[in-house]
Amino acid sequence: MKQLFFIILLILFSSMNFAQGIHFDWIDAEPDTIYADYNITYSEITVRVVDEDEIPVAEVPVHFECDIGNCIYNVNTNDEGLAETTFWDAGDIGTAHITATIDSDEIEVEVEILPLNLIDDKLTIFSDFYISPNPFSFRKNNTIHIQFSLARKQIVNIKIFNIKGQFIDTILNKQLDTGNHKISYDFSSRNKKISRGIYFVFANFGTEVSTKKVAIY
Repeated sequence: MKQLFFIILLILFSSMNFAQGIHFDWIDAEPDTIYADYNITYSEITVRVVDEDEIPVAEVPVHFECDIGNCIYNVNTNDEGLAETTFWDAGDIGTAHITATIDSDEIEVEVEILPLNLIDDKLTIFSDFYISPNPFSFRKNNTIHIQFSLARKQIVNIKIFNIKGQFIDTILNKQLDTGNHKISYDFSSRNKKISRGIYFVFANFGTEVSTKKVAIY
């Protein structure tokens, strides 16, 4: 009986030491600026959890909180020790403080929510938006290239949908600098169910949007 008692104590002690060694390695917000556009633009908040030997730890419950805006609150880390939540404006404006918490640690990152009236409506945000090759064949190529120019620094969100309007993937959600940009998207590497047919690439440039049709044969 005493032996069983000591074994239980040893297990509990080991679990406590294990939990105490787990901590956040870093936190990141991409992008770190979004607009109060009723959830069109958003930021991906990612944390990495490691043990005392800096080895990633899986299945650690991470709780996210934000003082303004909104986010997905509870996420478990994956095999790489990463946990990711989505943060959006929910109609708020200002500097949002997003806090991630585990039993033994806490970490914080900021995301700026800007009002839409700061944007000059007379300024064309993007131009020269096109996709190549289009149409294209899976037998010859798996990658499309999305090109466009920005008149100013801007959050760009690009998604792809099938002909039924069903969401397939997020190609880009990032703040980009002024100038020319080229984004490559590999259909085969995203582990998505892509077949021959018509798809639509929807690009959001803040207050301006554009849709391009892509044909796969």
